[in-house]
Amino acid sequence: LQQDYVSVEKYFQQFGSTSDKFQKADAENDFALISIHRGQLKQAQKRMLDNLSSHQARKLQDFILGDYYILTLLAYERGDYSAMLEYAKKFSIEFKKDPTAKIYGRDVLAWAYLKNGNPKMAYKLMQELKRDILGKQPTWQVAYDYCLGLLAYEEGKYESALQQFQKAFKPLYPNHAPQFFYALSLLKTRNITAAIAELQRLTWWSPISSSDITLPY
Repeated sequence: LQQDYVSVEKYFQQFGSTSDKFQKADAENDFALISIHRGQLKQAQKRMLDNLSSHQARKLQDFILGDYYILTLLAYERGDYSAMLEYAKKFSIEFKKDPTAKIYGRDVLAWAYLKNGNPKMAYKLMQELKRDILGKQPTWQVAYDYCLGLLAYEEGKYESALQQFQKAFKPLYPNHAPQFFYALSLLKTRNITAAIAELQRLTWWSPISSSDITLPY
């Protein structure tokens, strides 16, 4: 939080110096996050690809999922939308291996298709997703509503995006994580005071272990 990255690397090295394969994998991904926080996206991508190879060799499925997800986001940030789509496809395929998964990354995949100029496929996936989660877990509905907001934002439909984000947040705790695209939607619709408040929260907020608050989607 203080951006003391030299100390951060030292602590993560100590954290990763263990025989515990899960703790070691956590430390590997933490190193990539340092590069992300510093804006070194190309270096972060290289680290994540190295991590992916390592996690695949050790068959750490949960970490493989996380690797593909972060690689998808990095490709988006770098404007490499074809790579974003490829990583999103692999993320969805890996997620589908879990028999309990209902969304299995189709929201992320829809986003990637839209960024690659294929809104027809994006909304086809969203229709399938709506059918599969209808009347089931509320958190699945939240993820669906949020993704519709994200798609609307990417299409420049900022009023619709704002409404969808607000719908997604309604059943959640009021102290949930700040959301960057929600902040931008507020800004684009001239809700300046609310936009500033959301952007300010993004500068100090740190995740804690509650999915209803951290909003991993």
